[in-house]
Amino acid sequence: MLRMTRHSSVRSRQRGIGQDLIELVLAYGHRRHCHGDVVFEMRDPSLRGTPYARLADRLRGATVILTKDGAVCTVMWDHRLRSRPGLLRRQRLAMSA
Repeated sequence: MLRMTRHSSVRSRQRGIGQDLIELVLAYGHRRHCHGDVVFEMRDPSLRGTPYARLADRLRGATVILTKDGAVCTVMWDHRLRSRPGLLRRQRLAMSA
């Protein structure tokens, strides 16, 4: 069971990021550290070779930020990542051409 702050609970409802998606981002997302927090971002290379690779266009940009003690601080869609299709999409487009 994930510990979520009040802020993250409100943001997840507002942004349409459910508990399942949060767990998916934590399991497969790219991990980086930022100002003492841990940021997990869903990127195309993170999904390569997983059962979720075919959903890369829908999952790209989902971001979860954890505090130092492991609670979910906030969730969001990173539009910089969402608007930039990755390698998996390019491969599919090349195959269909």
